[in-house]
Formats: sequence, C-alpha cells, structure tokens
Amino acid sequence: MRLRIEMDVKPSEMAATDRLTECLAITNLPSVVVTHMLSFLSWEDKLNVIIAIPQWCSCFRAVAAWKCVEYGNEMDENMYFLKEKRTKFLFCIKQYGKYMRSIKLIFGSKLSHMAIKIMHAVSEFCSHLTYFHIGQEVPLQVDESLVWRKSVVNGICSILQNCNQLNSVSICQPVIDWTESPDNNIILNIIQQGLAHKITNLELNAESLWEHEGYQDFLKNFTHLKRLVTRRENITDEILLVLAQHKLEEVTLVQEEEIPLQQQEHLKEGFWTKVLNICPTFQIDMILRYIMVIKDSFPAMMPLRKLILDDLVNIVTKGVLEHLTENYKDCLEHFTYTNSLLENYETGDRRLPSSLVNMAMKCTKLRSLQYGFPLSSTSILLLARARKLEKLLIQAVEVSYEYDWQTDPNWSSEFVAWLKASGKNERTLELAVSEILGFKWKLSYDPFTLDEQLNTMYM
Repeated sequence: MRLRIEMDVKPSEMAATDRLTECLAITNLPSVVVTHMLSFLSWEDKLNVIIAIPQWCSCFRAVAAWKCVEYGNEMDENMYFLKEKRTKFLFCIKQYGKYMRSIKLIFGSKLSHMAIKIMHAVSEFCSHLTYFHIGQEVPLQVDESLVWRKSVVNGICSILQNCNQLNSVSICQPVIDWTESPDNNIILNIIQQGLAHKITNLELNAESLWEHEGYQDFLKNFTHLKRLVTRRENITDEILLVLAQHKLEEVTLVQEEEIPLQQQEHLKEGFWTKVLNICPTFQIDMILRYIMVIKDSFPAMMPLRKLILDDLVNIVTKGVLEHLTENYKDCLEHFTYTNSLLENYETGDRRLPSSLVNMAMKCTKLRSLQYGFPLSSTSILLLARARKLEKLLIQAVEVSYEYDWQTDPNWSSEFVAWLKASGKNERTLELAVSEILGFKWKLSYDPFTLDEQLNTMYM
C-alpha cells in the first residue's frame, strides 16, 4: 500500500518561503561575512571562488580578505603544471597585491623567469607589505640550476627596497655558490646595498654555504636578526654575542661533522651566561648528526629548547641523558633520539628507558618526545604518566609488549596490574596512552626521516 500525503500550501506561504530562500542565498551574504570567509581560503581557492561567484568580486578588494598569502608545495606538483601555477599566482599578485600585507613564497624547483616575474610583481604591486618570506625547498639531489643568481638577487633586493613598510623579512635556505661574484650572492648583495638591517629571520643550510670557508663573520651585519639557523662549525662566541647584543632571540645550530679541538672551546658555560645576561629569553635548538656526543657537548647554562640526536657514531648513554636532564630541566621542550638510517638496527643503551621516564618527570617544559630505539610497553605507559606530552612518537617496530621494570616499592598492586593489562598488546597500549594524554594516540608505522623534520624547522 502506498501512502500519499498532500500538503495544502497557500500562495502567501509559498511567497514567504521564496523570499526566505532568496534572503539565504549565498550571493546575499553581508560583505563583512564574505570577506571573513575568504580570509581562510588559499590564494588558489580564492581565484576559483571569483569564477564561481562573480557577485563577490568587490569583497576581494579588502585587506581582510588577504591576511596571509602563501605560495608553495611545488615539490608536490607535476612539473608540467608548474608554469601554469606560477602564472596564476603572478596574476593574483597583479590583481590583488595592494591588499596583501603578508606574503610567503617557497619555491620547490628552479627559480626561472616566471619566478623572477613574481618577485618583481611583489615589489611593484605589494607596496603595503609588512611581512615577506622567501625560501627554497631543497630536493635530495641539488644541482647548479637551483643556485640563486643575479636575477633572483635583484628580484629580492627590489622587494626590500620598494616595500617600505616591511618589518619582518625571512630568507630561508637560499642556494648560494660562494665561489661566484657578489652579484650572484644574495647574502653579500644585501649587505653591500645596505639592506641587511631589514632581515629578521635567516636560515642557512648546507646548500646555502657551498664552498664557504671560515667563520660566518658576515652575520654581524644583520643587526635586526631575531632568528638564525646555520651550521655549528661556522659559528663562534664573538659572532653570536654580537647578534645577541642586537636583536637575536633564538638560534638553531646544525652539526653534521666533527669540529677542530680549538673551536670546541666556543659556546661553553661562560658564553651562555653572557648571552642570558643580555637576553634572558634567548633559546637555542640543536641538531646533531653523524658525530660523537659526550657530556661536554652540552654545557650548563645553555638555554636548550630543542635537541635532535640522529645517526650518531656513538650510543647515547644513561649518563649523558641524565646530564641533559639535570642541565636543561627548566628549558628543554622537545627531545628526539633516533636513527633514521633503516639499515642500522642499534639497540641503544638498555638503561635509557628509565632515564627517559626521569627526563619526562623532571623537565617541566617538555612537550614532545621522539624515540627510535627498542622500548617496552611498560616504559611507554610510564612515560605517558610522567608528563602529559603533546607529542609522543614511538615506532611500532621498536615496541615489545612486556612488563620489564623492577617493581617500585611505592607502586600498588593495582598499579602493577594496570601496567601489565594495559601493556599486553598494541590495542590496549594505544587505548591506555590515549586516555592518559587526552587525545587519540597511535604507534607510528611510517619510517622516520629527519629531513622532513628539518624542512619543517627551516620553513
């Protein structure tokens, strides 16, 4: 049997419904609402919206619609479509550049003619810019085509010269060949043109220092630098102290080779005491790879915020980890110890799990911990209970499901039973840790690659 329902709708009610539908139409939204919505869209989505809803065109002519413009992800693009993407972005800059106050450009391939045109368009059409960031994503294999030469240098310098309202400028991972003339060197050219004081964030990786010899004394010219990322082997007490006396607030030092004995005397306890007297909020991040680390690698008073240890030539011992905890219990926020080379299957110091738990308990600011060596489910549960971390990254392949701790006299029989029950398999472990940390926590099955973390840090 079919049930039929007929509704008797009066003409007046239908008219009212039509008027309500018309009022709720997307094209009738208040401009202030539309502008706010547009501010959350990427520049590409904005261009698509213009085509889809031409009635909103006037809403794009507002500063609020272009709060932060980010161009990037080129390494994820098909190379055949890259020119089209850059062409669209160039159009976007020319049409709406005068409403933009913040632009972030991250190129993933050669800075060709179209990339240069984008830079000159920023210089010409974005006169009210207050924040500018330009960076280079570096692939695994770098060739000469990625070197920033004269045309790129001129394009960046024109932005620094013409955008008079800039108060924050980042240059990230420029690819520089230091054997070439200063015209092809963005760092030296900025210094020669008297523009170094405009740079607030400078990030130099290995490709930024091709064939550079000696210390980076040129850094002393960057008197308004707030953040610096560079190689440890090229830095001295004098250079960092000069920068700290100006504006520098944080530094990231990357060390991937052993340094001479005489240079190891730099950045010791006395130096950090001087820096903290100048800037009490100073912070340092350290990334150490392919080298040997000992207690002397980590002096007292160093305001260490993040420490990444990867692919070391020696094993971090319980003594070193306890030394780190004691020295940096009031400042350490992120700690990573792993081996990203899959062919290495080191077991690490078997006493480290207890030291890790001790670190989590004593380092009051610790927010993230990543460990890439064998760890029992009991150790993971104790880590989670020691501190409510925002990030706890453990690879599933390293986990054993066993109760391998000596029972503490202060542990109740109920707590021991909970440790054993919660750590008996992957599912119970993940559920227990999720409940402790307050978010859905899972063991990682993805191979850990430090390069991704470094790129995130640089960018």
